[in-house]
Amino acid sequence: MVDTPNMEIIHLANIFGLDVLVHQPQGEKGTATLLNMHFRFSVHNVFNYFPDIDKAVILEDDLLLSPDFLSFFQQTSWLLDTDPTIYCVNAFSVNSYSTVAGDPTTLRRLQMFPQFGWMITRHWAQEMYKSWIPEEHTGDWDWWLSSENAMQGRYALVPEVGRTYHAGAAGAHVTGWSQEQNFASMIYNTDPDVKLKNLEDMILDRYEAKLKGEILRATDLHLTDIPCRVRFPPDEPGPFRVFVASETKSDEYGSYHLMQLCLNAYAADSREKFRNVVRFNVGGRILYIVGCPASPYCTLFPKGVTLVVPTPGLIEASEDYSSKWLMRNYPPYYHRRAQVTTPEREFAMENLLRLYNNGTMIEVI
Repeated sequence: MVDTPNMEIIHLANIFGLDVLVHQPQGEKGTATLLNMHFRFSVHNVFNYFPDIDKAVILEDDLLLSPDFLSFFQQTSWLLDTDPTIYCVNAFSVNSYSTVAGDPTTLRRLQMFPQFGWMITRHWAQEMYKSWIPEEHTGDWDWWLSSENAMQGRYALVPEVGRTYHAGAAGAHVTGWSQEQNFASMIYNTDPDVKLKNLEDMILDRYEAKLKGEILRATDLHLTDIPCRVRFPPDEPGPFRVFVASETKSDEYGSYHLMQLCLNAYAADSREKFRNVVRFNVGGRILYIVGCPASPYCTLFPKGVTLVVPTPGLIEASEDYSSKWLMRNYPPYYHRRAQVTTPEREFAMENLLRLYNNGTMIEVI
């Protein structure tokens, strides 16, 4: 499906013997409406075009796919039929960093919107078509689908290690800077023969029971005054747990943000939670970050828990720590052109500056 009659794409599809559905763009250029309405068109019309299917995978054109991409969806499709509290299966994980992920056989059940390769059912598509974000709305379709009104207590299944990798450095929401900052360090599975483990435990009651048991038997991880100095006991396999201050899922204290910064996870916002619990795989050992009192699992500890409560100073120090990690592969400086006063200097290209990451600017002589 293409959003406007793009002849290059249509000719390419013809070479491979593929049909093309053309969506006439809705909305002004540069607005969220263009994407919102194109995804609505795609989700609806894939089932119109293939009237005999009951599931579909929505895929964008700026993604790299794991070799087990199709197998991943084949292994998980039955869960959409079995458990009505699962609304989609995501191929992408926003926390698919080697610092907090590493097991391609693991699937998680999360409060998460569809993102970068997702499988849905015909029933869900019909339901969402009627309540899709309105054309005049200025928000984004994916965040709209993550609202309580759309979710209705349902969850996405998300792999620990992603099956798609975002490779596009230009788009409505992604610039070259954000691609480098958020996506370039992500990992995705390269093994073509992964067999997902414990899929039956994704059913809601089993997932809740297993998570409860894991949190109860976990070892408390005591953080220092600088949470970014996370130290796991060397001889304990885990799991581990940390309790952080959180009244609601909105992370109003920045508690999840703090931990995500320190663990070099996705820290732009707090996503991929189940009942206000975040699960990370840190070097092969599982860490549960439990937000209290928001999470129902806080009530498992009637004597109370020790909470990590962020302060502005801690968050600032953690952001500095995370920034150094993000910039570890950056060049020490970038080139830019200075404004010139004579055509001769510009023609000779003698207006070159070096802009260092600390803000220092030096003219190249």
